[in-house]
Amino acid sequence: MWDKEDLSAAGYLAGWKVVRRLPEPIARTLFRWGADFASSNGRGMEGLRRNLARVVGPENVTRALVRDSVRSYMRYWMEAFRLPAMHGDACLHERLLSGLEGLEHFDASAQSGRGTILALPHSGNWDMAGVFLVGHYGQFTTVAERLKPAVLFDAFVDYRETLGFEVLPLTGGEASP
Repeated sequence: MWDKEDLSAAGYLAGWKVVRRLPEPIARTLFRWGADFASSNGRGMEGLRRNLARVVGPENVTRALVRDSVRSYMRYWMEAFRLPAMHGDACLHERLLSGLEGLEHFDASAQSGRGTILALPHSGNWDMAGVFLVGHYGQFTTVAERLKPAVLFDAFVDYRETLGFEVLPLTGGEASP
């Protein structure tokens, strides 16, 4: 019998196999539809509303804001599932580079030879940021928290390594990162 963790892992694994092969307009439409459905009927929406209220005030948490927040989150997953098929595209790197401000600070740090530590919040597309770093600087090392089941952790490590990341497990590795 499959438990919740196994079903979740199977969903992620299927996402990486299937979504990257869909034409982008179809994937975008499916994920947008899923976001709209979830924002109206999904579990966890009360928690999302509470979190949004802390940021924008309860009076500003509208149905449209909740919908747009879920759409943004679903876009993240659509892009994450498609990223292995996109990351070698030179146009992607140019798109990521456009409008970027402050890169000279990262460049100076990279050229110093001492390395750079980035603390990235859970906002935006973290994996896309990593793809940018690999494309721009040639390497990127990250620390990953272990997920359950282990097959899901291994899938995330494999996914990120195919994008050019070096992945160090937070726990259970040869040495503590």
